[in-house]
Amino acid sequence: MFQVEQEKDRQVSRKAEGIARMIVRVIAGLNARLNNRVIDVMTALNPSQNLTPGKPERRNEKESDFQTINSEIMETPIKSVYLSLLKRLLIFSLIPGSIATILYFSLPAKFITPTLPFLFIFFIAVTLISAYILIRSSQKKFIKYLNVFLLTTVLKLFLFTAVIITYVLFNKADLIPFTLSFFILYLCYTIFEVVWLVSFSKTGQS
Repeated sequence: MFQVEQEKDRQVSRKAEGIARMIVRVIAGLNARLNNRVIDVMTALNPSQNLTPGKPERRNEKESDFQTINSEIMETPIKSVYLSLLKRLLIFSLIPGSIATILYFSLPAKFITPTLPFLFIFFIAVTLISAYILIRSSQKKFIKYLNVFLLTTVLKLFLFTAVIITYVLFNKADLIPFTLSFFILYLCYTIFEVVWLVSFSKTGQS
């Protein structure tokens, strides 16, 4: 009997690990596609730049080594940009938050992860921190801004991976609700961030 339970636990663990790896691979693939989209926009805004990180294009000595991503960004107070982003993010969060509230009172408890409120806080916090770093770095050389953008993307991917794997391994009973909720919120807030970032890169403010 004890061996049967152990075998069941191992099967559940393998299933949890498999689902976690699948979610991580999907997130990594989407990250790559969205990053390419953002970099394409940056390329269009800065056609004279070589966008290969760490390999800047040589230019005439009379010219500056790199352009800033947008001259208007330098004149835009960081605080006002950040507050505008915060306002938009909170308003945006009302949409998935309202849907989650409706589902919470409509579906059986087993279909809703108890971590859902904390996932909202987590993604809002990650988005705000990431955006703040990018806003600060936008006042530096363009190639530095691009490097910071790629670095924050990689760090977020590692963070998401760690959160998914750690939670799933220790809370196998909540496997499906948690991973599904995490993935949906990841999509929502990543799309929001990409749209904001493209707008920020074009206009110098959000």
